[in-house]
Amino acid sequence: NARPVAKDPAEWRQELADTLKKTPAADNLTLESEKDEPAPVPEVAIVVTQPAGPNLKAVAEICADLSALTDIGALSGALAKAGDVIGAKGLIVWVTSNDGRSLSPVATHGFDARVVERIGAIDRASANLTAEALRENAAKVSAASATAGAALAVPMCGPTGAVGVLSAELQPGRDADEACVAVASIVAAQLATL
Repeated sequence: NARPVAKDPAEWRQELADTLKKTPAADNLTLESEKDEPAPVPEVAIVVTQPAGPNLKAVAEICADLSALTDIGALSGALAKAGDVIGAKGLIVWVTSNDGRSLSPVATHGFDARVVERIGAIDRASANLTAEALRENAAKVSAASATAGAALAVPMCGPTGAVGVLSAELQPGRDADEACVAVASIVAAQLATL
């Protein structure tokens, strides 16, 4: 497959001029090359905006809160802040059992305690994002739907591998983008040190 040869600018301008002369409105048109002076360029204000990213100051505060934590019961405040940053309506911190075969919830934010109690421990072999994140030691995401937000599960890694998982249910309609996964990974890394 040969690439088409690029036309000389003078050639394509002439073709354009010939095409315009054949149109009924050509009497009212003048090509730049036919004018004595170039047309003035209107002044246009160009506004460059950066895509909205995570609030890094809030992420730093969450990490500082977690590093100073002395009571697991005080974890809910840091989880609330993390939920705000990643757009989660609920977060659960799961830790592995001593034998590594299951995960149990130790702290939550945004979920009714009865719901978390009903979920209970998750077997490591379960077919869900949380267990999958633990087994594969990698972040796992499910896409959002029209009525539900994405789900996210990020492993909390220690020196010997995953020691738990931070799972989140995002706000309805919200997907877990790269920034969301990154912030959740930062928080999970900090949680793993507790």
